Amino acid sequence: MDSELLLVVQSFNVVACILGFILFVKSWTYSRKIQDLLAETQIVKKWRFATFLVGLFSAGYLVNIVLVFFYSLETLLVVEGIVFFFGAVFVLIVFDLAYKTYDLIYSIP
Repeated sequence: MDSELLLVVQSFNVVACILGFILFVKSWTYSRKIQDLLAETQIVKKWRFATFLVGLFSAGYLVNIVLVFFYSLETLLVVEGIVFFFGAVFVLIVFDLAYKTYDLIYSIP
């Protein structure tokens, strides 16, 4: 890959990660609000874990930005694989939590 194209790809990666990080921070604030609403329920522990995963993803995005600048392709690929795997775990947890949360809300007399 020539150096000009590499610079474009690196720049895109960094911008996408910065925007993704901002979205994760916003998601983290929503998750904290949900935890506050469900503080007295059993399901709050699962929401805490989901919030932890949001923090993990946020850190992964920041690590990715650093690795792009230091051009550590091997490490970058490992981080990418980890983020993709836990992304799938996160989506599964969020849909499971959404279902259980709605069930909890609608079962309250």
